Amino acid sequence: LFDCNISSAKSKNVINSLNSDSKSIFVTDSNVFYHYHSLFTACDLIILPTGEENKTMESALNTYKELLDYGLDRHSQLVAVGGGIICDIVGFVASTFLRGIKFSFVPTTLLAMVDASIGGKNGVNLDGYKNIIGTFSSPNNIFIDTDFLRTLSQKEISNGLAELTKSALVWDKELFCYLEDNATGILGLEISHVNHAIWEAVKIKQEIVRQDEKEINLRKILNFGHTLAHAIEKVHKLSHGESVSIGMSYALDLSIHFGEIDSGAKDRVVRLLTKFNLPTSVDITDELISAISKDKKRNLDSIDYILLESIGKAKIKNIKTSELNNLLKNL
Repeated sequence: LFDCNISSAKSKNVINSLNSDSKSIFVTDSNVFYHYHSLFTACDLIILPTGEENKTMESALNTYKELLDYGLDRHSQLVAVGGGIICDIVGFVASTFLRGIKFSFVPTTLLAMVDASIGGKNGVNLDGYKNIIGTFSSPNNIFIDTDFLRTLSQKEISNGLAELTKSALVWDKELFCYLEDNATGILGLEISHVNHAIWEAVKIKQEIVRQDEKEINLRKILNFGHTLAHAIEKVHKLSHGESVSIGMSYALDLSIHFGEIDSGAKDRVVRLLTKFNLPTSVDITDELISAISKDKKRNLDSIDYILLESIGKAKIKNIKTSELNNLLKNL
């Protein structure tokens, strides 16, 4: 991660430059290809299907086979042009093919720009459980081009804003206040506001991962809202951003329960999430509780749950699984 180049650049120039390097294979999904097929006219290209249901070992295996057909060697590289799913699959495949080849990311969604492409986590799902198979391996380059955001649906913009809000909540109160003050402009993709928010979120994640690349301690705070969110994605089939928004809301309830923050802080967060067209509640069912018990972050009979001490400051609290289940049922 520490040698990773993260920069703002126009995607056409980036793709032309990367394509001129030693054997580069570009990987995208069918939706990105539909909107931006002209970017790939001179590229060796693998097109994967869209959707979280395709973030699987089967997709990885199919990609390995195509790389064999292309005759890649250890001097080759993969370039992911897409959202978080494409970045996760490509990072996983590149870090395991031939025991590891170079790869770069050109994220095309807000969620990927502020979160999925940053930090070196790569992986695929198994039986609906998020990122249960994966690696820590960082790309050589990440190129961010906000022009891609213009073809996103409003729902996809909101998805990214959930992760952006999370970054502010766990690390940077000033960014949270900026989001509050400029929510309408950010949601409407006013470029100056969007650029500022993206780069502040990128800097937050970079700094946290710089201090704790393998998630031994500090990096765990980036999981704020995610323990419940991953279960919601599996059980209720909501998007990642929607699920994170709900997960953060309940994590704030737990923070209040343990005396870390007051209800006024939660009210501010919920107001912002609502402005971003994100949900903040869901039915807590036995199926949802069961899914939480299989979270990859658990440790025997407990789990490190991320709470807020205040807006901009997170803490890690180890909670017994049985206690957590009871608390969630009673929220």
